[in-house]
Amino acid sequence: MVKTENSRTKHGDIAAAWLRVTEPVRPSNADIKFFGRVLGSKLKPNVLVLGLTPELIDAALAISPRKISVIEIRQRAIRELVSLASQDWSSVDFIPASWMDELPDLHASFDVIVAHGSFVHLRYPSQWLGALRILRHYLAKDGRIALKLFSRPYFTQSVHERLSEYRSHILEIAETGETSSHRDFASITTVLKLSALSESILPSGEIDQQTLEIKIKELSREVRRLISGTELWEVFSSDYDAATPRDYDGVIPLSAPSINKCIELFCHAGFDVDVSECPDTRFVGAFHYIVLSIKD
Repeated sequence: MVKTENSRTKHGDIAAAWLRVTEPVRPSNADIKFFGRVLGSKLKPNVLVLGLTPELIDAALAISPRKISVIEIRQRAIRELVSLASQDWSSVDFIPASWMDELPDLHASFDVIVAHGSFVHLRYPSQWLGALRILRHYLAKDGRIALKLFSRPYFTQSVHERLSEYRSHILEIAETGETSSHRDFASITTVLKLSALSESILPSGEIDQQTLEIKIKELSREVRRLISGTELWEVFSSDYDAATPRDYDGVIPLSAPSINKCIELFCHAGFDVDVSECPDTRFVGAFHYIVLSIKD
């Protein structure tokens, strides 16, 4: 697993921002085991990773694949996130493109396609269906797609409620001034921002950008009021500017439909669907492991 660090001097801005995020946005040990099982179900597979998630690339390399390709639209991410590698990425083929741009050279090329939270950045249902159509073309015979999916939680705890829950802990962390406590605050920040995101999901599955912006501004104002002037705020203040860091080059969350809507769409797109819920008591029903295979 990639370590959490807070130095802005060792890494580029995108890598530094990723290091200030924790589970469940970054892959957990349970996530890596899930992806490892799917990757390991094929002998020397050709693997496609959607989006540049360092932990997934390392997990794919660990099973000695025939080939790994990564489709990532953010060219700066391709340059910067290599600093987070725990293995040698020299054999990885980075493709600077959108998942929505079909690349005919990739047809029938991959035994396993993996993505961690990637579909939240696509519009539901139109872009989901478009991406799934393309991914069907990329799969080799008997290929599989493994996803960790963020969907609309079964119930939502508001940002205000989360802040009330964490207020004393935030103040305690800020008072210590220890770099070792930054991981605790990164975890709180991740949960607070996911709460803002969850509150902004419409029944249709679309994420209301105006509501999300308001929630993030409220969150930023309250956290700043608690820890303004501390080293902690200096390190993390930019993470409260928007739902995703400004260094993510405009990649934003767009949709998180209910898991039932997700399953229905996957089936409509021609896939058999295997679903299991990720155990996360903070966001019950929000995260699921999905394995897709083309229907016979």
